[in-house]
Amino acid sequence: MLQGLKFLAVSTLSLLFTISCGRTGATQPKPPNPVQSQAPQPQPSTNPEPIVEDKFVDLKILSFNVWGVPKILVYSPTKDQKERFNNISTVLDGYDLVNLQETFTDDSKIFIDKADYPHKVRFNNTSFLNISSGLSTLSKYPIVEKKFIEFSSCTDTDCFSNKGVLLIRINIPEIGNVDIYNTHYQAVDSAENVRISDNKEFA
Repeated sequence: MLQGLKFLAVSTLSLLFTISCGRTGATQPKPPNPVQSQAPQPQPSTNPEPIVEDKFVDLKILSFNVWGVPKILVYSPTKDQKERFNNISTVLDGYDLVNLQETFTDDSKIFIDKADYPHKVRFNNTSFLNISSGLSTLSKYPIVEKKFIEFSSCTDTDCFSNKGVLLIRINIPEIGNVDIYNTHYQAVDSAENVRISDNKEFA
């Protein structure tokens, strides 16, 4: 009887030990690690963009009022006009561009023809009652476009001239097209309001 109780007690302890070991030894399933997305890292470009450098060109420009008024006005400068124009022809060379004003008379051809420039514009917009704008341009660079805008207002003797703005577009190989403007405003001192009006049209 006593041996039976011992066997029962041992069997019970063995069973409890087995259950206890089974509980402590059991492993719980671990949740999967979340996949962390990473932003794509920039890759070095195999074809880097070229660095654009600013380009500069020095232009030597002369603006010169040659006082080539018509001889009919009997201004003293007109009496020796041909001589003066021959002298002017000796000082026009050596520039990239020359803007001339008051090249009204045909005697202006004296220095325009002699000037050592491959590209020349003498804008002759003479009308029935009015003389031309008197604007001429000499250029070392090709002239790709020209345009004239006539002023809508004038005063005094300037109303006998078709004054305005001469636009010359030249092409400089290093930088491309460049716009050059040549003009001659009203000469009368009291014509300030007219000059302001003309300037607005210019702008």
